[in-house]
Amino acid sequence: MEPGRLLLIIILAALGAAWWYVRSVRRAVGHLESVVEGLRRGESAPRLERISRKDPLRRLHTKLQRLMMSHSLRIRDVERERDHLRTIISNMQEGVMVVDQFERIVLVNRRAADILGKSLQDMQGKLLQEVVLNVDLQQLAREILEKRQSVQRDVVLLGEEERYLKAYATRIEQPREGYGALVVINDITKLRRLENVRRDFVANVSHELRTPITSIKGFAETLYSGSVKDPEDVQRFLGIISRQVARLHSIVEDLLSLSKLEEREKTIERAECAVRPILASAVEGVLQRAQEKKISIQIECDEGLRATLNASLIQQAVVNFIDNAITYSNPEGVVRVRAWDEAGKVHISVKDHGCGIERVHLPRLWERFYRVDRARSRRDGGTGLGLAIVKHIAQLHGGTVSVESAPGEGSEFSIQIGSTRAEGRQEEEAGQSALV
Repeated sequence: MEPGRLLLIIILAALGAAWWYVRSVRRAVGHLESVVEGLRRGESAPRLERISRKDPLRRLHTKLQRLMMSHSLRIRDVERERDHLRTIISNMQEGVMVVDQFERIVLVNRRAADILGKSLQDMQGKLLQEVVLNVDLQQLAREILEKRQSVQRDVVLLGEEERYLKAYATRIEQPREGYGALVVINDITKLRRLENVRRDFVANVSHELRTPITSIKGFAETLYSGSVKDPEDVQRFLGIISRQVARLHSIVEDLLSLSKLEEREKTIERAECAVRPILASAVEGVLQRAQEKKISIQIECDEGLRATLNASLIQQAVVNFIDNAITYSNPEGVVRVRAWDEAGKVHISVKDHGCGIERVHLPRLWERFYRVDRARSRRDGGTGLGLAIVKHIAQLHGGTVSVESAPGEGSEFSIQIGSTRAEGRQEEEAGQSALV
């Protein structure tokens, strides 16, 4: 073969090999560029094609493959930690908000949105002043952004009803995003109300006990000193002491009843029984007082009405209702005691035709020691705890209480409890009346 032709063949072979090599490198580089671009876009594991052992970029391919595996594992760990943190924050009982240095909300959980009466969509990414219309919370976040000390403050949210919050705020430093503020809020409305109830209860108990104790102490000291010589005055003083002792005993007994009811919570024993005998026993317990005022008591209850309940507690509730009705009824009046089945629940009501109660007092009648006419209640021996006891009894049965009244038209107190079952023949009328 001629030297010139051989040289030409060698040159062409070299050019072909160079073309193949350049083509392989370009294809490998193009693929690696696409992989790097995928990583830049945030793909956790872009697909890396397999290459042959003769590929000129095999070593670079192997190193990039190892880097991608490490990158994928790190991203997976970060996502796991992020999901774990998000789950914790979402299920916290405290409200959590994070605002940046411009007071823009960058993180908020559902509890915080619920406390503030907003939705997550309404809060995320918005300025704090746009969604939180409370000067104290705004000032809290602004103060923590300007200072480095943690801040704690009580906040009152005004609305249909006041809500009390305890807010904690601290400054957070983020290397890339700059600084911000973490705000944690707790709804302490129930706790504040319980504190108010406890304080009022202690004050009321002290006041109620002070009156009979002072009276007993005064008259007892007078008798002990021997300054009273007239037997009639002695008997009168002893009568006063006896009445005050009885009043003191009633208050203590009612307080013990309330305490026992609160301790029981929902562990009371219940049994299915007829309702009418319970009403009859309650009427029998107050019959003497009714006869003294010449008040007649009517029972309207179907003989077959039955319910699952605690008979002694329901009897106590009905006695309290009837006792109040007798106290505030005019002589020779009528008190009607009814029981009926409605929507699977037993309703028991006691209606009188006495002086009635103004509407403004109705919501507070079930509070401990609340009285419409304090002077008359004490004079008639009331402790102010009877209706509170009835309310607790209803709650233990999963029921409710209600009252309807108007001045000069009398009052009707009701309790709704438990499930009912009517047995036997139903009467044609709604109930059967009897005069006791």
